[in-house]
Amino acid sequence: MLRAYLPHIMQDTREPFALQAIGTTVFEQTRTSDSFRRLVVVPSGAMVVEYQLFWLYDIQHLYDLEHIWVTVKDQAIVHVEASFHGRYLNASNLAAKADDQKPVLYCQPGKHAFLPLGELFSLLPD
Repeated sequence: MLRAYLPHIMQDTREPFALQAIGTTVFEQTRTSDSFRRLVVVPSGAMVVEYQLFWLYDIQHLYDLEHIWVTVKDQAIVHVEASFHGRYLNASNLAAKADDQKPVLYCQPGKHAFLPLGELFSLLPD
């Protein structure tokens, strides 16, 4: 069931590190995340699925843990947020939707932060 809500993750063909694991936490009420410094707010009648994505390495660290939060109401994705270098961004307004209506997120090569548009990475130095 939880796989049905995981956004499509686009990675660069030259990504040097393979994704090792994906964990999940389902929030049915508002509470603090166990793996990211934030309060996960759950709207009335909805649930939030937190996906924890783990890479064994990144360019500057021995491991990398990034997150995607998907708010689901009436079995439909209604909101998406994703981690970006220790912060999180609203990805709902800009993320394209694939044919299956799941949002598409872009993963920064070697660093694994997420953005809703791949072109936005060109704004980052280096």
